[in-house]
Amino acid sequence: MNLQNKTTQNLITRILALFLSSVLFTTTVLAQDVDGIEWSDLDTQQQEILNRFMDNWDDLPAQRQERLANAASRWDQLSPEKKARLKKWRERWKDMTPEQRKRFKKRLHHFRDLTPAQKHKLRKNFKRFKQLTPQQKRRLLKRWKRQRSKHDG
Repeated sequence: MNLQNKTTQNLITRILALFLSSVLFTTTVLAQDVDGIEWSDLDTQQQEILNRFMDNWDDLPAQRQERLANAASRWDQLSPEKKARLKKWRERWKDMTPEQRKRFKKRLHHFRDLTPAQKHKLRKNFKRFKQLTPQQKRRLLKRWKRQRSKHDG
C-alpha cells in the first residue's frame, strides 16, 4: 500500500470513528431525554402531591422524576398514621440546619451498611429506649456520652 492510500485510509478511519462517536453520543442524550416523565403524563393525584416540583420538573434527572412519581402513587395507599408520621418527619427535616442534615445522612448511610441482624438489634434497643422514663433516658444518654468521649479522646 502506498503512502497516499495509507493516509487516505487513516483519514477515512478517523472520520468514521468521529461519526460513530457522535451518533452514540446523540443517541445517549436523546435516550436520556425520552426516559424522563412529562409533567402532563402524571395523573392529577401525582401532580397535586408533587406540585412543589412543577416549576423545575423538566430539569430533574429522569431517575428522580421516576422515584418521585412512584412515591406519589404510593402515598394514597398509606394509612393516615403513616402519612402523619411522614409529614411530621418532613417538617423536622425542613427545620434541620445543613450540619444536622449532613450528620443525619452520614448516620443513615452507616445504618444502611449494617447487616440485617445489626439493624434488628439497633431497632430493638431503640424501641426499649423509647419506653424509658425521661429521667432514665437522661441518665443513659449521659453515661453514653461519657463512654463515647473516653473512646474518642
